[in-house]
Amino acid sequence: MKSIKKIIVLITLFLFPLFSQTAQKYIYLDKDSYTYDYYDYLVNSGKYVPDYVLFQPYTTRQDSAKSEESNAGRYFDDYWNHFYGENKNLSLHLNLDAKVKKDDTIYGRYRAEGAVHYVSSYITLANRTTVDQDYKYDKNFAGDLSKSDHWLYGRVNEAYINLNFNNFNVFFGRMKRNWGDLNEKSLILSSTPYSYDHFLFNYTAKYFKLSLLYAPLENMDALIYNKDTTITEVKDARKHLVGHRLDIQFTKNIQISFSEMAVYGGENRSFEWAFMNPMNFYYALQRNDQKYMSGLWSAEIFWKPLSQITLYSQFLLDDIVVNNDPGEDYRAQHPDRLGLNFTIKTADYFLDGLNSSISYIRIWNRTYQSRRTWENYHYRNRGLGYPCASCEEFKIKLAYWNFFPLFIKNETIIARYGDVELSDLFMLDKEPFPVPPVTNNIINTLDLVYFFNENYRLSAQFIYRKNVNHYSNQFGDKDNFVINLKFNALFSLGINAD
Repeated sequence: MKSIKKIIVLITLFLFPLFSQTAQKYIYLDKDSYTYDYYDYLVNSGKYVPDYVLFQPYTTRQDSAKSEESNAGRYFDDYWNHFYGENKNLSLHLNLDAKVKKDDTIYGRYRAEGAVHYVSSYITLANRTTVDQDYKYDKNFAGDLSKSDHWLYGRVNEAYINLNFNNFNVFFGRMKRNWGDLNEKSLILSSTPYSYDHFLFNYTAKYFKLSLLYAPLENMDALIYNKDTTITEVKDARKHLVGHRLDIQFTKNIQISFSEMAVYGGENRSFEWAFMNPMNFYYALQRNDQKYMSGLWSAEIFWKPLSQITLYSQFLLDDIVVNNDPGEDYRAQHPDRLGLNFTIKTADYFLDGLNSSISYIRIWNRTYQSRRTWENYHYRNRGLGYPCASCEEFKIKLAYWNFFPLFIKNETIIARYGDVELSDLFMLDKEPFPVPPVTNNIINTLDLVYFFNENYRLSAQFIYRKNVNHYSNQFGDKDNFVINLKFNALFSLGINAD
């Protein structure tokens, strides 16, 4: 009898946290929802800092808008509540965009997104499928455009099952992620590419979060630069992405993280369990067990020395050349491959409602590349980390919230870019930075957004690019000056399905 009671107590202790979880609802990394612009303002003004600020997407459990009494705070609270069906556990929504674009000519485009979410205390099931005319003009679109001359140019951008119990979270499916500055492209894992299927495991404690990620990326025809300087072609090489990460929260205002990522693959190379050990080091696997891969490491620091000032830095190590053979000067022959982002942000400092940042970003010449192109750090030619290599950028961002429901933001990029593609074969050569011929560019993007309510939104975007060949030109704009006028409508239905 006593043993039965012990078993009942143990089962109760296990099941109680399982069935007492807060529902897991993701706040997607949708640029045109402007949610993360608002989060950035809250963090920089000192009004709210998430537990693990460097790990996105956030969930509504982290949503500060419920306790933030501004008009913008109430709006984003209402928007995501409406998005998920007014707190019902089954929600359906339809999101429609009608856009008028002035490029080399004036034309219209539309986008329709349909979604279903089932959210309970410990499981989330989701699917968001989008039909977007812009897909037809993206040369790196991760989908099928064989019937795009008619109407079929859609993609399932989010589809996943998420299990959440106690301090554990297990995700399987596709969704965009960003590890780093919450309003900038990460150097190690960013929202730049289209979403891809992956597995992610998290364990979250009071002061740290441990994460493990695995994704089978696209098969590809690849090249190998051999030691004898010949080049070999490999057809239909496999490509795998794996990574682990440790986020540490000393206080809300001092947080750091460390990530190690690896891309491995080759002809008929299958999934390898050794890389799934979250407590191992990929570099040691390569050196000791001959598990060949291309590794990347990053360290991030988030620090608020004052409530209205935020300092952020991310350092990426792809490879540092070391002279470890007597008489050999490898550093004179081969380049380091690094990345650096340093940003200072303020909010409510110069003017109430003004969020501002200044960033310096530099990606060395052949960062993200390998002498085996199946190890290059991209998904279908769009960077898994920062969108470019051999680039140097100076960014100024300004956003103003005190006119809400009118929101104004502006981003200026002054930069230079080398003649490098992320898909290039790394030939081990040392070159001047950036790789010539160098393109100097100025890009300015101004957004004016009016939020009528959680259902309707009107926006105007004005883009100037001195040179149109820039990674921000995803859909092939032809003119230096482009105007986008867009009306968005969100319709949602919530149902209690249990």
